[in-house]
Amino acid sequence: MLLSVATAGESVFAQSVLLDDFEATSIRIVNPTESDPSIKYLWNQYPDDFYDGPDPGLASITTSERHDGTRSLQVNVTGGNIYLQFYPATVTWNFMHEFVQPASAWTPNTYNAMRFWVKVPKQIRKASGGMENVQLGTYVNNGRDMGTAGSHYYHFYNFKYTGEWEQVIFDSHPSYLLGAGGGTEVGDVAYPFGGTANYMDSLTRFYFDGQNGLSGVPATFYFDGFELFTRPTNENINQVYGMHAVYVSGTNEIAVGWSRRKDQDTLTYEVRYAFQDIHATGWASATPAPNGTLPGNGLGAYNLMEYSTTSINVSGKNTVYIAIKPQGATLFRQIAIPISSSASAAIQPPTNLRVF
Repeated sequence: MLLSVATAGESVFAQSVLLDDFEATSIRIVNPTESDPSIKYLWNQYPDDFYDGPDPGLASITTSERHDGTRSLQVNVTGGNIYLQFYPATVTWNFMHEFVQPASAWTPNTYNAMRFWVKVPKQIRKASGGMENVQLGTYVNNGRDMGTAGSHYYHFYNFKYTGEWEQVIFDSHPSYLLGAGGGTEVGDVAYPFGGTANYMDSLTRFYFDGQNGLSGVPATFYFDGFELFTRPTNENINQVYGMHAVYVSGTNEIAVGWSRRKDQDTLTYEVRYAFQDIHATGWASATPAPNGTLPGNGLGAYNLMEYSTTSINVSGKNTVYIAIKPQGATLFRQIAIPISSSASAAIQPPTNLRVF
């Protein structure tokens, strides 16, 4: 279990459970008799991308980069693009939550979002026009039978190279459902099969699949700190989802990305910031961000939004909280961005134990 080390002004009410921090000397093995890395190892570079062609490469544990601790997961891509997969299958599908550390830490119907950190290479190419350059694909199932397809969702992101570790959050509001039209707004699928098994309870395999082509190979991606957490119940997951954020120390840039609803492409969004949890202090107490009023892009299904600024003075601060609220809404989404390296490992997403 990860523990919160809160600094001044931060919420100490944090609840999360670790999936992987890659502090072991090798990747966990799920099928020891297999020789194919994409089946043998829990984390691997899947080489056989059906849509984009081969993605050869190798995943391994490294000490050369890390977000926290002493190690991270390194994926060296030698052709095609990144396709990191979490593959929890043996003779049946296994659920993601069976691999948290320790497995006994999992409480059903509790954790409803995942956070991790990624450092992308210079060769990544940012997409334009509201499109993505990474698809985080997920599979949810209500059983272990490999003959039962369940549902396959996609969460879209658009990363740029910064040389820094970027925080990524995905929750139960996907960008796309396989088999539905590209312009279909999926909405929040908190309970994919009804009942009390939520999206994270039902999750089996997931993957991080690069789009838009790399500018060259080899290219190396790094991943760290995969954890499940309980997001606040008063967050606006309906209108703001797929959040990611980074602070670039060399330029003082704060950059945040998110997805809007596909059927609300002309809605205006307001960005505010604070140096303490805005869920605890309230939207009205947060400061309007510089140039922080963003009109919708009017592009329908191409629904990725972004905000960046170099004009917020973060001197002496450990963490900046960025909140996004659509015009006319009463609820917002928030992401906590570590400014100092000491805050980076300490920040934990708040739970719904505190409300404004």
